Amino acid sequence: MNEHVTMTLTSGWRFITREEVAELGFLAKEPSVRAVAVRKTEGRGSAPTFVITGGELRTDASVDEIYADSIQQVQDALPGFHLIDDFTWPVTPQGARWRTGVYILDNVSLTLTQLTWMTRTAPVGHPSSRRFLWTATCTCPSILFPTVIDDFITMTQTLEVAP
Repeated sequence: MNEHVTMTLTSGWRFITREEVAELGFLAKEPSVRAVAVRKTEGRGSAPTFVITGGELRTDASVDEIYADSIQQVQDALPGFHLIDDFTWPVTPQGARWRTGVYILDNVSLTLTQLTWMTRTAPVGHPSSRRFLWTATCTCPSILFPTVIDDFITMTQTLEVAP
């Protein structure tokens, strides 16, 4: 995990340990994954997760094209994913997108909520200007979504990232 991500977790959530990271399969080796938190749940089943990813953009595509591509990647990775909302987030970070959708995995309905935004290391037009795309994604069983969404919003507002 990356030391350049800070976030205050709400009650009942915890960051996973380095040992648990190794159990994440392909996510364990994915360099864009910066942090993963889980919410404690009673019994077995899918626990709500909060995954923060980020990486440098190596494209000259427009902001709209980048956001469209990022949601397309979600749809491609999750067969049957149905996008419900995709709109400009009205608070910080400036220009962020908020997405919500649902899909079925192992006969369980899951809801995915994602905040996606971009940062720059220098002002636009500066020779060393670099863009980074960030996502904060919460996934949980749809039945738990009403109890998780407030946590997600609260935690995303404390999120600070750096390349």
